[in-house]
Amino acid sequence: MKNSIHFDHVRLKPSEQIGSHQQPTWELSLVIEGEGTRTIADVSETFKSGEVVLVPPETAHCWQFTDNVEKIENITVTFAPELLHSVAATFPELQTHFEGLAESIKAVVFTGRTRQRLSEGLKQMTGLTDAERLTLFIHLLSIIAVSSDRREIGRPKETDTQRRLKQIEIYISCNYKRDISIDDLAQHVGMNRSSLCTFFKHHAGKTIITYLNEHRLAVACHLLRHTTLTIQQVCYESGFNDVPHFCRIFKRSFGETPKEYRGL
Repeated sequence: MKNSIHFDHVRLKPSEQIGSHQQPTWELSLVIEGEGTRTIADVSETFKSGEVVLVPPETAHCWQFTDNVEKIENITVTFAPELLHSVAATFPELQTHFEGLAESIKAVVFTGRTRQRLSEGLKQMTGLTDAERLTLFIHLLSIIAVSSDRREIGRPKETDTQRRLKQIEIYISCNYKRDISIDDLAQHVGMNRSSLCTFFKHHAGKTIITYLNEHRLAVACHLLRHTTLTIQQVCYESGFNDVPHFCRIFKRSFGETPKEYRGL
């Protein structure tokens, strides 16, 4: 994703709505006009205009609209999981709530005052710049993170492999700022060191160290673009403990130094 969030406000015929799909990003969706049947993971139920739903990554979902209206209208915001971790790392006040939200595996339908506030905020985004949308969206996420006006639906069916991979990824996302060892991670997931490394490389297509560095670099990119932290501060906040090493691995990965990436 080029930006931290992707905003989409569409009006189309019911037959033009996308079918069942899943993606690696989170999705917050508001139905402004239309009704029908919504399917998320293993749960199907009716929906109507005004509903706001948050769908976790890699969760199959679709909205099937009835044909009794000429046009349907909805707003969708998608964002990468790294956004939640980056915001949690940047703002200590939000850390507990945002890390808890990041670990959610069920879709959520919002109710009451929360639905009203989210609906108003999403509609307001239509006339904003990208920077203004991001600021407002983080505010909406903070509302979501602490709200009890919600109903969980559609737990995805996970295999043992998917559960273990998720366990590894969550551990890394919560501990990337400290010196993570393979032995610590192996003990956490109940595997020996060798089996863990083989398992992750086979199913994720990369080593644990590569995945850890990619996660840290994603956090660093967000901090460089959206905060005024110094390069040294970004290095430490994203989990690297040596500034020259951080700059070298950053340039090797992105073709430019952290300073160049920031546009200074």
